[in-house]
Amino acid sequence: MHGRGPGAGQSLSAHVGRHRASWRCRPAALLFFWLVPLNVFAQADAPAPVLLDNMDGPKTALRLTHRAAGQDIVDHFIDRKRYRFGSGSEHIRLKCPAGSSAQLAYDVPPAPVIDELEIKAWVLGNRPGMRLAATVVLPRTKNANTGGPYELLVRGNLSDQPGNWQQLALRQLATTVARQARVARKRFGSGLDERGAFVSRIVLLAPGGPGVSEVVVDRIEVYGVVSAEVTKRQASDPQAAGQPNPQTTSPALGARSPTASDSPQPDHYPLRIIQWQGEPMEMLAQLGFDGLGMGRLPTAAESEQAIQLGLSIVCPPPTPDQLSAEALGKALSAVSIWDLGEQRSTDELDLANRWQQLLTRHDTQRKRPTLISAPLHTHEASRIADRVLVERPLLDSDLTLRDYSSWLGRRQRQVRPGTPIYTAVETQWSLTATRQATALCPTAGKQTSASHAQIIGITSAALGAKSRGFYFRSHSSLAETDRVTRRRALILELANLHLGLAEPWISKGQVLAGARATVPNLSALVLQTERSHLLVPVHWSEPVGKLRPLTIGPVSFVVPAVAESSQAYLLTSAGPQRLRRQRVTGGIRVTVDQLPHDAFLLLTDDQQAFSQVAAYLRRHAPRTARIRRDLAALRLETSFQVAQQLDSQMATANTMQQVLGQARRELQACDQGLANGKLEEANQHVAIVEQSLDQYERLLREPLHLARDYGLERLPDQLQLQAILTRAPAGTNRLLGGGFEDLPAMLQAGWRHQQLHLEGITSAVRLSPEAPHSGSYCLELEAQPIDESVLSMVVPTAPVWIRSAAVAVKGGDLIEITGLARVPAALLGSIDGLQIIDSLGGPEMALRITASPSWHHFRILRAATDDCDVTITLGLTGFGKAQVDDLAVRIVRPPSGPVEPQAVRQRDPQVR
Repeated sequence: MHGRGPGAGQSLSAHVGRHRASWRCRPAALLFFWLVPLNVFAQADAPAPVLLDNMDGPKTALRLTHRAAGQDIVDHFIDRKRYRFGSGSEHIRLKCPAGSSAQLAYDVPPAPVIDELEIKAWVLGNRPGMRLAATVVLPRTKNANTGGPYELLVRGNLSDQPGNWQQLALRQLATTVARQARVARKRFGSGLDERGAFVSRIVLLAPGGPGVSEVVVDRIEVYGVVSAEVTKRQASDPQAAGQPNPQTTSPALGARSPTASDSPQPDHYPLRIIQWQGEPMEMLAQLGFDGLGMGRLPTAAESEQAIQLGLSIVCPPPTPDQLSAEALGKALSAVSIWDLGEQRSTDELDLANRWQQLLTRHDTQRKRPTLISAPLHTHEASRIADRVLVERPLLDSDLTLRDYSSWLGRRQRQVRPGTPIYTAVETQWSLTATRQATALCPTAGKQTSASHAQIIGITSAALGAKSRGFYFRSHSSLAETDRVTRRRALILELANLHLGLAEPWISKGQVLAGARATVPNLSALVLQTERSHLLVPVHWSEPVGKLRPLTIGPVSFVVPAVAESSQAYLLTSAGPQRLRRQRVTGGIRVTVDQLPHDAFLLLTDDQQAFSQVAAYLRRHAPRTARIRRDLAALRLETSFQVAQQLDSQMATANTMQQVLGQARRELQACDQGLANGKLEEANQHVAIVEQSLDQYERLLREPLHLARDYGLERLPDQLQLQAILTRAPAGTNRLLGGGFEDLPAMLQAGWRHQQLHLEGITSAVRLSPEAPHSGSYCLELEAQPIDESVLSMVVPTAPVWIRSAAVAVKGGDLIEITGLARVPAALLGSIDGLQIIDSLGGPEMALRITASPSWHHFRILRAATDDCDVTITLGLTGFGKAQVDDLAVRIVRPPSGPVEPQAVRQRDPQVR
């Protein structure tokens, strides 16, 4: 087996030239930086790896040295399926007896041992205890046995995460070599001289054991090497060794900010988990996920495949009986987090606590953390598990990002200090909302999904609550081939690339005070890692259900506590762009001419951090451009389909056809740019396609006044539905007691009051004569703290609920729920205000009224999918008071004769 490393006489630049990574040689210090895009100003000198090998070249580089008895390589190849960087990794399968370690060597040109020298490598294996080491040559000391220079083997840290990628490192080599040399002198005498020491090879020590040892190596990096001329001089002239030349020595690395390479979290647990629905694991790995959420224990084959792909598994642990009866075997080696599930009561928490204790005793392989979700007892749950999952329905609700951020902040404050939170992210509407969308808009498909703007908005808001990971929820497979699913897969891949750029700030950064903007309802979260600040712009006032990709500008942000030497950059899929900045009162003002909805802003005076951010963007630029193109093509395909149904009936039909024609031409130009490798040109064309389609959808939605948006595919059905509502005669109120005038009659009809006994809270329900909308009474709900000093406490769930009498409906019925509500002041302890929940829409589609000093008319539209009873639940979710009157449930009968969509131009009250 021949390595590809150069011998001691070869130059470092010759060695680096063998690797796939593109480097530019700077003669002064032989530092090789990623090429910076042309639209970025030249950067100041900064430390960077002098050697970077993604281990994906055509030939293998590692070789087995100092072969001992019983050690042998079974297989050695470039692995194109399991890797973290580039397009492959180096995979070795070897036999090695237990109690010994195989030495896998990677040759490098002589690298003088100085404090700045640092070596890193990413490894994955099936056994713990792999160690990064280096062979250090002492040129002033002769080895009497070999006749050559004396050598030391200097060791670094151990791997402790079998089955997961882990970065090993060798640091402070000068100190380590000096210490090891002192030990060696006691054995070999005082003649051992470490001056002029240099590293000749990097060594990976792979522990042995029963069966075959699996070793996968990716991305070897070397930092802080002096110039090749000094290296050769010191190697050939021992008298000159140990006399560093300050003019030729590379500068000290100093404090380097974590950068947007592809580093995982410090604890090496997945940041981006996808709820597994049986998709091929290779597909999910290609989409950028690093974890799979399973509802059961994995099989041995599934675990092995996950390890090969570098995926972690999040799943429920074995039951207490299983834990007591048998050990945790190899089939569970890919599991990195035990999911204790959702616990809603104190009894369930007690069981989860005992489960956790059993895991601590029986999971001896390594300390795998536990994840728990407990919406009603968050603090108690955080005392049991190592991580807390927080989630709530968003896509089907009318919550704004500001509401969601506030809710997340309250949940985060309930968690025990030091316990990380993970945030659930919906990728699809709930099953309930999907059924409603299909029933109301039957000509469209049954699949529904979140938009890219919604995913970006939700994950961005979660960063403000210091979320350390994201659990993407889904209820159907991403491997399906319908148009909506293909779009969902592309959106998730694009979102993972977006989060990957921010990963160092997510895993290691601090959340600072926000940066205010010159545009209303826009500000930016500020994440800091040492000398770098990442700004995450968020449109806080936008309801999550209506989030759209907005490009705004010009806009300025004022960022406090930033070094004046920091440069500012706009980070988009097209690459980094230098921004104007100015020192003002309160910080640094950064101005952006055009701000896309998924852009970051970077402020840093660490040029190595910027170089690696630019490298990340450039590395993924071809794939990002292709994703954007494919998403635009799917959207254009849908637009043409909708146009065939509606354009002939719309007043703006000619304009719409022109807009779609322009979009088609620009998409063709984009394809030409991609074919010619002109990514910047392709991105410009796809941006015009997106703008054209935005204009088309604005024209199409102009006559639509429904509060809910069921997606572009369902617009023809929604227009038809709104026309029906405009012309349909008023139906008879089917709900008994909705006028709230006679309590005995209400109880006899089936109205029920449910009061939850929450500690420190008192609640009441009454028929109130206080200014009803009609009649003599209205319904009044009230909740107050027993001790008014705790008004700021978080109310975990609505302390008081009222459920209406049932209304019998038949499958296919169109149901209209109306009423009036008054909430004199915003409720304390909750963002949800008064919730109006119908049994067809469920809590996911609840209508929220947060504050309305005067009577507010509401209207909810539902479709019955089968024969059932419909009930309305009114819930007061916080401290305060709310009133409801004239609650009604009606069956809408479509008018006789055809209904033209033009009728919808008559303004109609909003319908949810």
